[in-house]
Amino acid sequence: MATTRARHMIVTLGRKGMVVFDRQSQGPTSPRWRDRLRSEDLPSLADATVDPLGAVDALLTTATLRLATGGNLMRAAYLGSLAAGQ
Repeated sequence: MATTRARHMIVTLGRKGMVVFDRQSQGPTSPRWRDRLRSEDLPSLADATVDPLGAVDALLTTATLRLATGGNLMRAAYLGSLAAGQ
């Protein structure tokens, strides 16, 4: 995240769900930008995945759209997980 200056990161864990990482501050010029990250574990909301590659695409697309419209990271991840399970 430091190299790409990413604000958020979602790491998928297959059947176990995902881990969502968020910075303490969203401003790259803030002194807290390089502080420790907050993380949350979100279990998978799907019983079975038909297309794992498509599921990750659906998750990231949905989460990105939610973030782009002003949503917070955990809500975006939750919606992404729902989309991945369809």
